[in-house]
Amino acid sequence: MMLMVISVQAQSVDDLLKPVTRTYALKNVTIVQKPGQVIQNGTVIIKDGLIHAVGTNVTIPANAEVLETDSMFVYAGFIDALSHVGIPAPKPDNTQGGRGRVRIPGVDAGNPPPALAGVAPHTNAADKVSTEDKEIAAFRKLGFTTVHVVPRGQMLPGKGALVILAGDNAEEMVLKQDVSTFAQLSTARGVFPNTIMGVMSKYRELYVQAQQLQMHHKAYEKNMQSMTRPERDQELEALFPMINGEQPVFFMTSGVKDLYRVMNLQGELGFKVVLAGVKQGWHLADQIKSSNTPILLTMDLPKEMKEEKKGDKAKKKEKDAEVVALEKRKKKAYDEHEAQAATMAKAGIAFGFTTMGTKSGEVKKSLQRMMKAGLEDSQALAALTTTPAAMFGVGNVMGTVEKGKIANLVISDKPYFAEKSNVRMVIADGHVFKYDAPKKRPAGAASGGKATKVDGAWSYTIDSPMGKRDGTLTLTMANGEVTGEISDEEEGGTDINNAELEGNILMFTMPFDMGGQSATLEYELTFEGDAFEGTVSVGEFGSFEITGTKKPQ
Repeated sequence: MMLMVISVQAQSVDDLLKPVTRTYALKNVTIVQKPGQVIQNGTVIIKDGLIHAVGTNVTIPANAEVLETDSMFVYAGFIDALSHVGIPAPKPDNTQGGRGRVRIPGVDAGNPPPALAGVAPHTNAADKVSTEDKEIAAFRKLGFTTVHVVPRGQMLPGKGALVILAGDNAEEMVLKQDVSTFAQLSTARGVFPNTIMGVMSKYRELYVQAQQLQMHHKAYEKNMQSMTRPERDQELEALFPMINGEQPVFFMTSGVKDLYRVMNLQGELGFKVVLAGVKQGWHLADQIKSSNTPILLTMDLPKEMKEEKKGDKAKKKEKDAEVVALEKRKKKAYDEHEAQAATMAKAGIAFGFTTMGTKSGEVKKSLQRMMKAGLEDSQALAALTTTPAAMFGVGNVMGTVEKGKIANLVISDKPYFAEKSNVRMVIADGHVFKYDAPKKRPAGAASGGKATKVDGAWSYTIDSPMGKRDGTLTLTMANGEVTGEISDEEEGGTDINNAELEGNILMFTMPFDMGGQSATLEYELTFEGDAFEGTVSVGEFGSFEITGTKKPQ
């Protein structure tokens, strides 16, 4: 009886927490309906998850909740055109030891099972989505309301799905399944294909085998009585939509060589391709435009180059001509990468963005760096809204602020792409998420221009999937540079690398041995007084929380 009472009381509390209305009004706002089209002092009405009305002479329903958005800016929710957001990172696997040959009884390393070779095109990202993934909230706060998520893996990880970043469970979040096949030039570990050329060869082999199997299926359907029934092969059958031109292949590329390889492979086999994660696309701009190949630019920009300090010019004179020439080439490549989006837009090439490999905290910074290099607001907005919406065939339900479309909106206190703008609200599938304005720093607090003193020894705890790990971080500041060592009981001491202190945020890296396979740990720590908190990122294995306190001297 007591259990029943508790259950009823709990249910009553849940009911009280539910919104009393699903009708909302955004009043007196600047509505950026789509790139280049703006409504001043407008109103947006949302009803049951859809945009009900947009304009200047809109009557607000009596049952609508008027949200606090006066004088703010409203945009269509952003679309991340290729992402792992919502797909939890796998736990590190040390069972196979080092990077050498994988020794499993009965397995031929030259002809391994599909799973070991990285071939899993039948895997569906929609089945992997988890509401527990912390990246969902982080990217939603940036203004992303829809993501094209793909499974994690190697050369053929599986099928992509369009997911809205709101809902109580994965089923509610998935808007559209099987929208793509995801591919990478990613080698297998210790078995074939363990080279890039091997991966290319494997793609060709799988493509031809899928064609042959499909022909067998079609022939058998016509002559069931006189033919042997074809064997089932889930990997090859999953490629049928690709070989039929019904499903695009989102092919991850990392550099200009990969672009050439993928474009040549596509030209040879004829599948529909979207070049994703493009980092050096300006080298092939003419070819991309003439072939009308869809592209997604990476938001993972190179590390910002430090500004030249006083005295550096004098030091340059002491350097030999070869070193000076190398530095000029590095600076040219850096500038070209920052200006890649502007270069593509100027060439008339439409593009979307992928956040693959980009931390949530770097996305806005990357956009602002691109815009300083020449990308215009309307071009950036198109890459985040209308272009990906058209790419996935969902322009009729998202990508613009118009009546009848899904209520996916981002509201900022200033124009979104302005340097000091803040997202104050995100509406995803009609669900409202509110964010407080950042608190102003008190006088004398650390800022981006003055670095916090981080000298000393700090006790830390990393909360990883394998349990909590404690240790000591020892830091030294000298002449504006930070050096140090990080240690724990299991690993001993290791020097930190690439340390950069911006205000009260310290970023650095350190090498890490994962059972013989080298990896890089990326730390981002925010210091407040005698404590810090932050994250440790381990590539595709995700980010883990770290906290620390200063040790008494």
